[in-house]
Amino acid sequence: MALTFRLPSLGALLRLMLLAFITLAATWAMAAEGTKTAGSRVSAPIVEKAKGGECVADPAFMRRNHGDMLKHQRDDTMRGGIRTGKNSLKACIECHASKTNKQCQCQRIKFLPELP
Repeated sequence: MALTFRLPSLGALLRLMLLAFITLAATWAMAAEGTKTAGSRVSAPIVEKAKGGECVADPAFMRRNHGDMLKHQRDDTMRGGIRTGKNSLKACIECHASKTNKQCQCQRIKFLPELP
């Protein structure tokens, strides 16, 4: 008994290609939907310029190590109870957080009781 392989008909191939095209087009359209900027219903965040002054480290160091410093400060402050000097986030908040911009979540943090 010999096995024979039958090619699909031209109509079946066309239907398969049409289905693949529609799937790719829909995927592309949904991906493009997420990158809208102009005319989007989601507003862009309002980022105010930092107030300046001296930071805890130079800008190049902060760009590279900011995340690690935040984790380290979190551990020292929350778990170790150290809330002085470089371990205090008040200096960071005063320079980088906005007290007028309602988009800033820092206004709701418990260590800034004077803010609404």
